[in-house]
Amino acid sequence: MKLQIPDIYPSDYMMTIDYYLWLAVLAIGLISVIIFFVKVHKCESDLQKPYLYGLSFFIFLLTLQRVAYIISVKMSGADYNFWTNLGYIFSLGGMTCFFLGIEKSVIRKTKYLLSLTSLIGVLIGLLSLIDILDRDISMKITYIISTLATVIIIVLFAWMISKSAGSIRRKSIVTFIGIVVLFAGIMMDSELVYGGLWPTMPLIIPPILNSIGLITITITNMQ
Repeated sequence: MKLQIPDIYPSDYMMTIDYYLWLAVLAIGLISVIIFFVKVHKCESDLQKPYLYGLSFFIFLLTLQRVAYIISVKMSGADYNFWTNLGYIFSLGGMTCFFLGIEKSVIRKTKYLLSLTSLIGVLIGLLSLIDILDRDISMKITYIISTLATVIIIVLFAWMISKSAGSIRRKSIVTFIGIVVLFAGIMMDSELVYGGLWPTMPLIIPPILNSIGLITITITNMQ
């Protein structure tokens, strides 16, 4: 059932191979989470653990985001607005966990300001979810915060690369590339892109980019 989906989406959205590619993204995400939690369990460095935990929950909540989006489209009778809003909450929750991990292990001078900023987006989304805040206002605010958080994550990795050397620098560079590709896939699967920036974009591009990003991040940090 696709009656609630905005008309800007292609008529065959999640009706062809792109749907199965998104299911593959879910599988990759779950495998990545398991791998990261195993690595955290084996990790003996108290400094590295928060970073790995942050990445684990970041990927886990982004996977839940995609589950919410699939339900909004594919489940008959599902409330499209509710599930897409929940997807945004999961996404910002993942970014909050990632920032928290970074701020506990790498950058402590920010005093958890980055984590609190993205957490505000989560709270705004929750207020909209229970109809305390208008959804249109909530979506605009959470979109701004999501975009800002994405930029901050990219800047943080660029900073980490500039401050590191050797194998750590190489790992940071590859992880940085993986995150950029992952976010590109997430942002391309949006109303903004389908509604104006690239209406004819092949539907397989976003899930393929998501898959490449997740695999790159996971393999790089397994070592």
